Parts: sequence; C-alpha cells; structure tokens
Amino acid sequence: MSELLNENPRPFIEMAKLAYERKDYVKVCECLQSLIKLDSTKPEYFSGLAIAQKKLKKFDDAEINYLNALKIKSSFWEASYNLGLLLQEKGEVEQAIKFYNAAIESNPALYLAYYNLGNAYREKEMFSDAILYYSKAIDAKKDFSDAYYNLGVVYEHLFDFENALQNYEFAIKYEPNHIYAHWNKSLLLLLKGDYQNGFEEFEWRLLRKESVKRNFMKPKLTNLKITGKKVYVYCEQGLGDTIQFVRFLSDLKKLGGFLIFEVDPLLINLFSGLNYIDELVPRLSLDEPIVDYDYQISLLSLPKLFRATIGTIPSDTPYLQTDLNKMKHWNDELAVEYLKVGIAWAGNPNHSRDKMRSVSLNRFEKIAGINSLKLFSLQIGEASKEINEVNFDIKDLSSFGMNDFSDTAAVISNLDLVITVDTSVAHLAGAIGKETWLLLPYFPDWRWMLERTDTPWYPSLKLFRQPKPGDWDTVFQNVMDELKFMCHIEGACLSGRQGRRNDK
Repeated sequence: MSELLNENPRPFIEMAKLAYERKDYVKVCECLQSLIKLDSTKPEYFSGLAIAQKKLKKFDDAEINYLNALKIKSSFWEASYNLGLLLQEKGEVEQAIKFYNAAIESNPALYLAYYNLGNAYREKEMFSDAILYYSKAIDAKKDFSDAYYNLGVVYEHLFDFENALQNYEFAIKYEPNHIYAHWNKSLLLLLKGDYQNGFEEFEWRLLRKESVKRNFMKPKLTNLKITGKKVYVYCEQGLGDTIQFVRFLSDLKKLGGFLIFEVDPLLINLFSGLNYIDELVPRLSLDEPIVDYDYQISLLSLPKLFRATIGTIPSDTPYLQTDLNKMKHWNDELAVEYLKVGIAWAGNPNHSRDKMRSVSLNRFEKIAGINSLKLFSLQIGEASKEINEVNFDIKDLSSFGMNDFSDTAAVISNLDLVITVDTSVAHLAGAIGKETWLLLPYFPDWRWMLERTDTPWYPSLKLFRQPKPGDWDTVFQNVMDELKFMCHIEGACLSGRQGRRNDK
C-alpha cells in the first residue's frame, strides 16, 4: 500500500470513484485522504473529500475541506458552489450567497449557481432578487424547469397569480411530469374558480412525496359505469376535506354501485346516517382493504370524475344530520339567554400554512365584551390551552364529552353562530347548514377562491378576508361591526366583562 502511495495516485482515484458509485462514502474518504498525503496541492482532492464528508453528514469537516480547496485555488468554482450549497443547508444563507457569487465570478455560465442564489434570496424573502437570479438561471439554460417552477412560487408569494401560473406552465412545457408544477398549477386554477381544469391537474397531488401512498390491488375507477360494482372510496386528505367532499358520494351512488367508504374513525358516527353510503369502514391502516371491492378511488378525485364546475358542485345543505339525542344533551348544556357564538381560532399546527391562517384567542377579547353574547370554545388540540391564559368570558366545552365530530356537530346545531378560522370546524358547520363566519388570510386556501364573501360550497358561510397580508385587525373589526348589527347594539353596550376570568 505504501508503495502505491509513494509511486502512483491512480489506484486511489479509481478506488474512490468505484466507492462513490457504490455509495461507500467512508471508503471514498479513506482514498481521498491517502491522495492528500500523496499530494496536498490538488484542490480537487480536498473538494472530493468534502463531498463525501457531506454525504456522511460531517458538515463541519466538509466545510473545512472546501475551504482548504479554495486556499489552494481561489478560482476553483466547484468548491465555491458546493460550499454555498452546504452553508445554505446549514442555514447560513448570507455566507452561502457569498460563495455562489464566487462560483459565478469564476464560471459565469454556471446556471445552477444563479438558481441557488434565487433559492437563497427566496429563503430570505428578498423576492425581487430571487426573481432576478431565477431569470438569470433561465437565461443560461432555457429549459430549466425547476427555475421556472420556483419563479412561479415567488410570484405566488407576491400574489401575482398570472405570472405564477405562466411559470408553472413553462416548467411543465420543459418537464411534462414535473409533479409540483402541476400541483401548484392546480391550486391556482381552483383558486381562480376554474374547477374543471383545476381538478384535472389536482390528480398530481397523489404523486407528491408528502402524499399518503396506497397500493391497491384493484384498479382505479376512471369512469361512471359502476352499475352492480363495488366501489371503495378512501380519503387521503384531512378531516375538513373529507367533510367537504363527502357530498360527491350522493351523486356516485345514483349511478347504481355499492359504495364502501373508508374514513378516519373520528368521522364514523358523523357519517353513519348517510343513506348513500352502503358500508362505512374506519381507516385503521394503509394496507389492502379486507372488504371485497371492484374499483377504488380517492374521495378528492370524484370532482374530476364528474367534471365538476362551480355551477355543478352539489351545494344543497344541510347534507349532514346531527344525532337528536346528542342535540338534546347539548341544548341543556348550552342553555343561556345570550346569542350563542362558537369559536375556533387555530388549525392543525403541522399544516404548511398554519401561521397564515390561525390566530391567538386574544383576538376575540373585544367580541367577548359584547353584553348580549356568549362565547363557546370549539377549539381542540394544543391551542385550546389558551383558554386558561385569557381574561375574558369563554366557556370551555372540551370537558363536557366532545369525543368526536358527531358531538361537535350537535354542539354547533345548538349555537346561533360560528366564527372560525380555516379549520375543519368551518366545514362541519357549513355541512350542517349553520350560519358561519369564516376568517381568511389574504392568500386563502384554494376552495375559498378570491374576493368573494360567499362560497358555492356552503351557502351558510360568510367570508371575512384580510384586505392585505397579515391584516387581522381589519378582519376582526369587520366581525365586530357585523355582530353589533346582529345583536342590535351600539358601541356603548361594550361592558366591563372583559376583565372577568373565563369559566372552565
């Protein structure tokens, strides 16, 4: 071995290449360290070692060796570029920008450096700079689909939906199977109200890495010829989506098939009274269903199957019924002489847009100060603990037996009004026909579209939108004005109840 080391670097180079192909990065490091002992003036040895160390998640060692390579040859653009990638991954975006620029200075045609500069500036929310560098990447490589895609993402952040859509289409032109370009395009089309084309593109959601993967043994339903067939319908999205789209099962049942519907156990009791569902099964695993069926389809694929438009989506409400015994129980629990208002202020904290759509319970303090109104919490999860931190009157219902969505539906049925951010509560209240005021961020989820104060999905919903990004103050002021009108009160009726502790 020492003989080889003293005389010939080639065996180590070949061994390093072979080890890299086999993803044996430990062996790669050993070979490159031997090469460095043989000749420490080669920047490519240090750079190669850094690449392998990064693969092994030895980020600090990798950074040192990229810098060693650059000490030997400052114009070694490969080391500058890869060090930029490493630093950005470590969250050191400013330093990453410095090394991307150094790589470009040495190699002006390096389109990936322009692209990652765009990514860095997008991460810093410096969107004008991000647009500039994504555009430079495209100038250097006309068919760079990922650059078009990320340019679309930036334009979405700027609420320039036309330019966003155009760039998603360019990404698809150059990479027809670009999953996320199709996915984002679908959401924009739906947001704009183009449901027929939007739901066609919406099918790409199933190919995203975040999507729940199901490997069914039976074929997907692709047409409406189901007479005498058993159709297994499942939902791969959230609880609110399931409540919103369950309406399509009524139309599917009219085609003459036997419908088996797999749902989250929390929804079993809520859906048990739907006569167009022949068999209701709880989703306990993602394995092949144990029931017999001929075709399978996701619930959220039904609008595409029916070629749904805004004018043809089933909008008759209520389409969900509440349990009469539970309604009576909650009628007794909620017996007050005030206007009974149920509220929910936070959605799923794991949702990618949760920070945009959820608010603090403290936002409802002025509303709680209206004399002729009583607030009831419909909030579940971690956010419900905020009830213990506020100094205004709100009744916490979580300790009264709200075990599933059928209980929540019974509670809502006994209220006069629901005020909620974009959560499953909004869908549930809309599905049972309860008057509901939905509080929306400036850039809402696709189903609420743009500018409208109503929605074709739920006739009983009224939408209160932010007039500009982050402006919840105006939203809550508009809600206050509406509540004053509803309660036939004036500003003088605000009371000192704001200083009371909530009853638990």
